[in-house]
Amino acid sequence: METFDSPIEERTGLTVTSERGERLRNELRAKNLNDVIARIFESDRENISRDEKRRILTKFDPEFFLHFLPEFGFANLDNFLVLRGFVFEYLVRQEIEGDKQEKYLGDFITNCLKNPQIFGVDFARKNPDYIRVTYDERDQIIFINEVYEIKLGGLSTVGLGKRGETQLNSFGKNLGVAVGMINRRITELQKKFKLTKLPDNGIMPPDLPRLKKILIFPQATKPFEHDRFNQREAQYARRGWILQQATFSVEDVDLLTAGLMNEFEDDGRMGQAKAFAHEFEKNEKAWKERMFGDRDKK
Repeated sequence: METFDSPIEERTGLTVTSERGERLRNELRAKNLNDVIARIFESDRENISRDEKRRILTKFDPEFFLHFLPEFGFANLDNFLVLRGFVFEYLVRQEIEGDKQEKYLGDFITNCLKNPQIFGVDFARKNPDYIRVTYDERDQIIFINEVYEIKLGGLSTVGLGKRGETQLNSFGKNLGVAVGMINRRITELQKKFKLTKLPDNGIMPPDLPRLKKILIFPQATKPFEHDRFNQREAQYARRGWILQQATFSVEDVDLLTAGLMNEFEDDGRMGQAKAFAHEFEKNEKAWKERMFGDRDKK
């Protein structure tokens, strides 16, 4: 989500972004989602990452995106400011996810951290946006290799702000606590959610000094964005974070978000999603289907 350095910057940034979203939605009213995706391809005039964009967007499915959203996302399908953050996170995860087994296990751990109430895992701390793992089949254990924080507003503001700094500094400790809580309930979780892919020995507590921490910003397309990325790269390297640019720029994300919102509105899914979100936390069956259904079958 967006993080700003001052109340003035926050008000200005939110207003400008909201107005841009409304303007894009009006501009794209007559376009379907395929037209919007084609426009994203065309906008990459320098051909910086067109092949990777094509790989991800040709497989983009609005239904898969809806599977990805948490309750807060469902409740805000009509909120451009909120939805664009989820769109960016979804696109980045298509770039960084590993093979099918490790993707499944990384998703499981991430979902435990983001939705602890469903799993009875009692913690409420800021955790990474995504966790990449290696599965050791012989020893039946998961190793956490990398953690990712995904910041759509990373290049649009002067700094991440105090809240953003606190998040980055606390990830390692919070992750260690969460892994311990998951491991203590590994057998119960396997049975309750029929997680046949979750190994018996659970998750190896992360080696924090060696844990690879990656902060992902949008693709820089403007001179000031390149300058800010270079400044941040040196700044966060001293704290043990690696900075990377995503395949997609802020402009790409905003176009796709506006196109999605129009499509959801046209087919009535906004109203359906809001109704579903109202019961989302209580509906364990729906959570199981959305979080652990075989979404690769389509």
